[in-house]
Amino acid sequence: MDGLDTLRLMILSPALAAAASLVVFTVVTAARRQHWWAAFQHYVKVLKWPVIIGVGSAFVYVIGWTAINKAGNGPLALIFLGPVGLAAGIVLGTVIWPFVSMKPNNTFERDARKSGARPSP
Repeated sequence: MDGLDTLRLMILSPALAAAASLVVFTVVTAARRQHWWAAFQHYVKVLKWPVIIGVGSAFVYVIGWTAINKAGNGPLALIFLGPVGLAAGIVLGTVIWPFVSMKPNNTFERDARKSGARPSP
């Protein structure tokens, strides 16, 4: 893999991460037999903060690197590291989502059949 392929992969990484995360979303939602639109809204809500953290960390890294090295054109690195931070946020949010979306059984007996609690949709 030469340098141009690496740069191309860095720029296309959000598209690849988004495609993989949609596959994971589809498989998990189908396995749980959830309503698609409600699950998608929750998925986007969970994905928001990891994406902001990923892009923000790339921004802070580039600005810090620019300040330490006194590089005048350092912020141009955001063109390459911004999409990588976005992809990292998408992957992190996709990993977190199935665990956040599970509803705990907070019944007294820990058995939904005995407690009369309604099952989650």
